[in-house]
Amino acid sequence: MSLSFGSFAGAAVPTRLEYQGYLTDVVGTPIDCQGCLTPYTFQFSLYDSVVGGEVIWTEAHSGVDIVHGMFRVELGTEATLQAELLDGNRWLEIQINEQDPLVPRQRVVSAPFALRADLAERALESENAVALGGHSVDSFVQVADTVDFVSGSELNETLVGLGYSPGDNDSLAGLDCAQDQIIKWNGTAWACASDADINTQLTEAEVDAYVANNGYAGQTHLSAVQAALDTLHILVNNLDTDTDAEISALQTLISNLDTSTAAEISALQTLISNLDTSTDAEISALQTQITALDESLDPIAKTGLPSSMIAFFPDSCPDGWTPYTGAEGRIIVGLAVGGTKEGTVGTALADLGTRTIQDVAAHQHSGAAHTHEGAAHSHSAPSHTHPFSGTTNINGDHSHSAGASVRLVGSGCCESGLSVTSTGVSGNHPHSFSGTTAEAEGGTTSVTTPDATGSTVPGPGGNTGVTSVDVTMPYVQLLACQKD
Repeated sequence: MSLSFGSFAGAAVPTRLEYQGYLTDVVGTPIDCQGCLTPYTFQFSLYDSVVGGEVIWTEAHSGVDIVHGMFRVELGTEATLQAELLDGNRWLEIQINEQDPLVPRQRVVSAPFALRADLAERALESENAVALGGHSVDSFVQVADTVDFVSGSELNETLVGLGYSPGDNDSLAGLDCAQDQIIKWNGTAWACASDADINTQLTEAEVDAYVANNGYAGQTHLSAVQAALDTLHILVNNLDTDTDAEISALQTLISNLDTSTAAEISALQTLISNLDTSTDAEISALQTQITALDESLDPIAKTGLPSSMIAFFPDSCPDGWTPYTGAEGRIIVGLAVGGTKEGTVGTALADLGTRTIQDVAAHQHSGAAHTHEGAAHSHSAPSHTHPFSGTTNINGDHSHSAGASVRLVGSGCCESGLSVTSTGVSGNHPHSFSGTTAEAEGGTTSVTTPDATGSTVPGPGGNTGVTSVDVTMPYVQLLACQKD
């Protein structure tokens, strides 16, 4: 930022100061605000000290336009800035939009003190009433004075003696310069030359030297100070019970600052002197809270997940994890005591694979002894006879004997018998027989279901039942990953 003062010849010294500045955000990006929704308000204040002190003068400028970081204001437009206010050392403080004031304050030097010329001007006006620049009238040539003056001829002789030629030998009149050219002295004569400023434009180093010589901090100094302040903030925020080391580090930072930045060094010294020397209690309380938090955390929260841990994810393994191929297409079973680690049984399933049974070997079904129970019931039939007849041929000698009876028993059934005596017959001969059984009367017979004992029934071999049976258990596929 810069502070400049302008005056006008032949007029009273103005009571305003021109202030120009360059404003950026914390990362160095220039601010641009021309009629923006959130305008910038600047509060300018003069103090009699670099830190603390009393406010000598202050005024606010609202709605300041900022064009690519550049802005300008005239100090003294809102509150009169009298020359007497600049008597002695003065520092300018700037505050933007109710934020903390910018540090350090800028010392007012050089050009702004031209305001004091207003007092000198009023004093010279009264003095020049009887003298000119402090010299009496006798010190100047009067109109009537003719003695000891050089005449025209004497002047011509003097000039010729000095090497000048008499007459009009003005070479400038004969020069006809082209567009964008001017007449320049090339060291031996006047000549037309390009209107290029090659020796009057200040370099960046010259500007920095000029600024530093007038009490302003250049970009190099400001960058160093900003870096030191950033480090200071970090150190202050990280203070622990061993504050000597931090304060020593701050002292080192200050000692490394450029000696021309006295204001910045003074501001840092003030910050250090204001450090609370009784921070032990606060630090002890903070340490207690940290210890309690540490004890409340699960070990895994402090050491992280153990190496070789296996977890399942729906899509892909995250960073620090590797696919575990041993689990592809298999279910996970807990390891038995003394079992084989990462052992496998059977064939892994393919993607969305199933298991089916197609062949059933011959087998038996057995059951324990059991009883079939049934209610008592009867069977009935009407009276009936069974006729029979036939012929037999028997060769050889044989005999016939009979002594039997046929007996049918039923409700209301009668019985009859048939008796045959033994006969002997020689030779081959046939036998014929016919007749009917004794008539059986109709009746009803009661039947009771007996107990039954279980048995084993062999089943047939070969394929039985349906073609195949799906025995796949329900499952979901996830990606198994192992912690590196």
